[in-house]
Amino acid sequence: EYVECTEDDLGESQTDPRREVMALYASGLEILQSFVDDLRRGVRPRYSRLKRLCLRIIQSESKYQNLLLALIHVYGLKNRLSTHMLNTALLSIIFARRIGLSKAEILDLGMTAFYQNLAWVIYGRLDEGAGDFSSLQDIEKFRIKNQDSIGEIRNRVAHLLLMIGGFNSRLINRLIVAYETQVVDTVTDELYRGNLDLNLLTDIVKISGSYNFLVMQDPDGSEPRLEQVMKQITRQNTAVHPFIAQIFESVFGTFPIGTLVELSDGNLGVVFDLPANLQQSARPRVKLVADRTGQPLRGGDIVDLSEKDPRGGYLLSIENTHEGSSFAHSPAGFFFGAETLLPGSVR
Repeated sequence: EYVECTEDDLGESQTDPRREVMALYASGLEILQSFVDDLRRGVRPRYSRLKRLCLRIIQSESKYQNLLLALIHVYGLKNRLSTHMLNTALLSIIFARRIGLSKAEILDLGMTAFYQNLAWVIYGRLDEGAGDFSSLQDIEKFRIKNQDSIGEIRNRVAHLLLMIGGFNSRLINRLIVAYETQVVDTVTDELYRGNLDLNLLTDIVKISGSYNFLVMQDPDGSEPRLEQVMKQITRQNTAVHPFIAQIFESVFGTFPIGTLVELSDGNLGVVFDLPANLQQSARPRVKLVADRTGQPLRGGDIVDLSEKDPRGGYLLSIENTHEGSSFAHSPAGFFFGAETLLPGSVR
């Protein structure tokens, strides 16, 4: 388990990695909010800060990626546009690292994820009647209210992306991807599609942004079932190539980080780690948190669901999932707070 501070054999202090991850996430939110505010005021943003943030995320240790994924589920922050930008970038970067893209490609991808929705801010500044689009709900309400003309509006929004920053080959690539994530599907087919790398980046940003949006809390305050969101994203999403959708599920798991699951032996656990084998997306590592009667387990074991018995059968499997709210569980709270569940039966 994580501890606040320990000493190794040499007597050197080892800080809780959660502090480092939370500092990176908080810094990212501050930088992106400043970037959005500058655009809204018509002030030229500081692009160098955005690039440094992207590089810090890329260079963060891979062992911290579970903690970063857990922070995506801090529901009190999720409706902010700057949070959506950061979460989309985190998902995109971790995806790209897991499938082996180069550092340059990952940087382009992360910056594109930052840029994806910035044009809505510019649109809100140029059209006073549209609103300031400070939250995802503002954008979604505007889209619903303007369904009849949303194609034209989204295309104008996409064109406004060209107002962001200077021009060089890398920036143009990022803008093309950001453009493709905003225009209506019927227009996308008419764009220049000769660069397969750009199409790949477009699909990664699209599916990452969609996933982050769908794991927001419902208006009634209920939390989404993460495995249902994954199924919706990967099997019912026609906006991205089916192959990319399949890889997305392989990378992040059929049961994403933080999912509360019931194992075949009746014990409750929380998905603790991404699947080590991308071909076994339904077999992550799980930390046991309660026994089959629902009684909390302090310091529960971590079990690898890919382990087999001598006859070749899996030792344990996921039989069911549960709503976290029924057990006072949240993904972010599990990784960054107390590992507790309310006593009670899982049945």
